[in-house]
Amino acid sequence: MALVLLQGNVCQPINCSSIFFSDGTGAYNASTNTTGWGSQTLATSAVTETHIIITMPDGTTIIDIENPTGLPTSDTTVEYEIAISVIDSARTTVEDGLYAIEYTVTDGVTTYTTGKKYYLFLCNKECCISNLFAKIATISDCACDDVAIKNALYADALLSGARASKNCGDTVAINNILAKLEAICESTNSGCGCS
Repeated sequence: MALVLLQGNVCQPINCSSIFFSDGTGAYNASTNTTGWGSQTLATSAVTETHIIITMPDGTTIIDIENPTGLPTSDTTVEYEIAISVIDSARTTVEDGLYAIEYTVTDGVTTYTTGKKYYLFLCNKECCISNLFAKIATISDCACDDVAIKNALYADALLSGARASKNCGDTVAINNILAKLEAICESTNSGCGCS
């Protein structure tokens, strides 16, 4: 059997400051993983070059992380942290949006790739929406209750719409929804959220 390169877990921490990436290929096993890393397919030590290639939400900016420390690995629990400084040094958090991530390795002869896999990161908007719901409990102006609840529920519905659009591959809808969410988050930053 030949090696089949797989992406493992790709996620963000709660503070939205990085992306964690893992190699999901796993170790070769004659009965449970005949396409994993090992001398029967390809040993990780035979790899001469490794890349994590990230296409940013704008669809044109590409970040190529060459030879990330600790990858490739047959240990699927090892996570490689991609810091915000690698993705965008002008930001303090990872931009929300649809990312394409491709993982490739080569042994100098053959290049193995996962192909592009798509991930919708919404960490900043999720934080905003959590704050909108939390703000409801602290409102002392009863006249503001209805608007604060409406803002929180509408923003939460938009977030669900963004996730559904990702499943349908609709990047235009995702970007439109993210713009609406950004407007809500900016307008409800102060006071009781009645704007």
